[in-house]
Parts: sequence; C-alpha cells; structure tokens
Amino acid sequence: MTTNGLVVTSPSSLSQKQQLNKEEGNNSSKYLETLVMTTKEKPQFEYFIFTEEIYGQIVNQMFRFASLYAFGQMLNRTPVFSHNDILMRDYEAKLRVQMPNFYKKIYFLKNKIDQNKIKRVELAKTCCVYSNPEILFEYKEFNGLMLTGGIQFENYLYFDHIRKKILNLFEFGQRVYENVALIKNRLNDFSHKMCVHTPFSDYVGLGDTAINQIGEAIQYLRNFLPRIVKSRIHLYSLLLFGMEKKYINSLKNVYNESLFDNIHFMVDLEMSRLEELHFAQKSCDSLLLTASLTANAFWMGYLMPEDKPIFFVRKKWQLNRYGKNFYLDSRENLPSDWITIEEEWLHKH
Repeated sequence: MTTNGLVVTSPSSLSQKQQLNKEEGNNSSKYLETLVMTTKEKPQFEYFIFTEEIYGQIVNQMFRFASLYAFGQMLNRTPVFSHNDILMRDYEAKLRVQMPNFYKKIYFLKNKIDQNKIKRVELAKTCCVYSNPEILFEYKEFNGLMLTGGIQFENYLYFDHIRKKILNLFEFGQRVYENVALIKNRLNDFSHKMCVHTPFSDYVGLGDTAINQIGEAIQYLRNFLPRIVKSRIHLYSLLLFGMEKKYINSLKNVYNESLFDNIHFMVDLEMSRLEELHFAQKSCDSLLLTASLTANAFWMGYLMPEDKPIFFVRKKWQLNRYGKNFYLDSRENLPSDWITIEEEWLHKH
C-alpha cells in the first residue's frame, strides 16, 4: 500500500513471511535478564530486536517501542531494551502502575551476550522519515537485530497497521484513571472542550507554530467546529496544554477570549505527561496541534477516539543529519484523517 508516496507494510502483505522462527519464549532466558513472571508476560519470541538507548520523555519511548513491537510482530522477534538503558529502567518502575500492559512487555538484555549473534542494521537515518522495515527480513539468521541510525521511529506508518494492538499496549493504569477523574471533577465543565496543544520550550525551531498563527488557528477552529460537530451543546471551552505558563498566558493577546465560555490553562492542574494524554483521550471533544511532530502532541491525538476531529498546522522544514539535508512535511507523518490547516493560509489571515 502507498500513502503519500510512502510504501506502508500491511498485515496481509506480511502473512507469507511470518514463520521466520517459532514462538520459543522459554529459550529467551539465554539473552534476557531473569524475569519476575508474576508481573511480566513471557516473551513471545526467542529472537529479539532492539536499539541503543535514547534520551527522551516517556512519549518518545512510546514511539520507539510501538515501532519495535510492530517490527517484532512482522519478524517474529521480541522487542527488548539494552542492558545499559538506564532511563528505560527508571520508566519501567513507573509504568507498572501507569501503563501496566506496556510494563509487562519490558525486557532487558543480559550484560554479556555473544555479539556475533547480533546484527547491526541502519533502518532509518532520521527520527521521522519512514523507511520500509521489510529489509529486515534479510537478517533472519541472527538471534538479535540492533537497529542504528535514526532510532526514534517517530512516524505512525511503522505501527498504524496494528493500531488496535498499540492502543491496548498503551492503555492507562488505575492510578492514572483515578487522578484524571479527580481533575475532570475539579473542572466541572460540560461544554465542548476544544483542546490546543502548545509545546513551546521542547520544540522551538523544529516545526512549532508562530504565536500569532496559533491565535489565528484557534479562532478559525472555533468558527469552523459548529459546522462539523453534531451536538446539542452550544457552549465552547478552550483548554490550553503546554509546559510554560508564561508562554501560554501570552496567547491571550492573539485570540478573542469572547469566543469561549470557559478557558482552562491545563498547566495549572500539574498533570504528568501520561495524565495529559489520558485526559485528552477521555475529555477533549476536538484537538488542535500546533507542533504536531512532537511526541506528546502526536500521542495526545493518536490515543483519542477516532470520531473526535483532530486538526494540525502543516509544517514543512529542512533537517540536517549526518551531513545530509532531509525535508520533512508533517502531513506525511500523520494519519490521513487528521485535518490539515495550511500554514500559508494562516500567513494570509
């Protein structure tokens, strides 16, 4: 299947290639640290796939693991983490209560394993450009595959063909449910919740939207939503997500507050990143992403119900990696049913 000029591997195209090695989870102990089987699932396959560690927030780790999990389903390999992945070890303890299904599939390699049984392969050169993973079938004789290069795999095309499994993998735990339920009660808001994600500090200069354009996009969306939303509710609340209160407050100068019945600054509620994702999943009636290639923004949209409209400001820019220029277009990295707001249109309004 081809999407926006990209070759996407579908489950049907993989069915004849699934029997590379058997599900021999009992033999995985040769390579993996001892598991506490009362809290972890038995590894699905003996052969494994992993990357070196990455330094990123939990939402970045979700991108990497979702892609590795999809590769593993295709290749009959268990996704694992390197022995020295210290950051992921820290997340592991937290995920036990925050995302228990994810936690149950976290395995670490032993400190010393035979490096001759591991093949290092560069699948992608950058974080976000899709590369067809079928090239990995060439290395079926190796017990382990270590992917190098652009190992963040921040492109939904890697795993969207198993979307239901990914949603199950990233289901939230009881503690997150309870915390978010308390926050919803505090808001006590039953209007249409128009959520806007504005991650400024962690993405400035890499596909973020100028502040005046955010104001234009907010006003455009508020006027457009009544035409597409079938609801008897005619009250609209603006929910602003972002990590910097000063920056979010500055948005007051670029949109018309009278368009909304309520305005909530979500940073005041001091939610964790995972709690923000779950809040959006359960409470946002529409979503605007102003830096749509940030991991937090993507997962906020991807985990929401498919019947909720998601808008994003399309960004095109150049990224230099390894001495080469790569051209990125956010339209090509996001689901086709997410609605594009062209940056050129914002410039004219």
